[in-house]
Amino acid sequence: MPTIEIDKRYPYQHKNSLMKLIEWKQAIFDVLCNDDDISRLLFYPTKDALSKSVLTEEQKYDLVGTHIIDGRFRPQTVEKQISWIGVDIANWNPQETFHQFSQRFGMGYINFYIFCDMEIQETYNGSRRDLIASRLYDLFQDKSGLGIGHTQLENFDVLYDQNNKFGGYIEQFKMWDLR
Repeated sequence: MPTIEIDKRYPYQHKNSLMKLIEWKQAIFDVLCNDDDISRLLFYPTKDALSKSVLTEEQKYDLVGTHIIDGRFRPQTVEKQISWIGVDIANWNPQETFHQFSQRFGMGYINFYIFCDMEIQETYNGSRRDLIASRLYDLFQDKSGLGIGHTQLENFDVLYDQNNKFGGYIEQFKMWDLR
């Protein structure tokens, strides 16, 4: 039996769907940061958030870690009135047929956890959580070309957390990658 030589560059040599999760999450964060409406709704805790000035590029990217987070739960207690979006990629399944892994197709879900402090829910344009959810739909529904495959809304549900101080939604998009 011939000896199999293992390439020392692993995991950089291969770009299968599972190894691209970091790239996809970064692409999602970039879309969220660079959207003027979402960035203003997250940054300004006032009723006139959408009529405030557009954030600078530095302010937009400062939202990552404070208002746009990796996962559903915040690592620290929230001490001021804010809104945030948590992002998870879940239930990722590479296409398997007869136990052979395919690097050409993968399917999973992007979960957006939208949380708004109940004290700052209302804006002059409507409910802050509704506006964020609507904008996420506009950005991700039936889209390709974002660098994350094709996305389509799969599930939408109400979400409350931390003794009902924060209310919001979970907006779930099915994502599949064909390469």
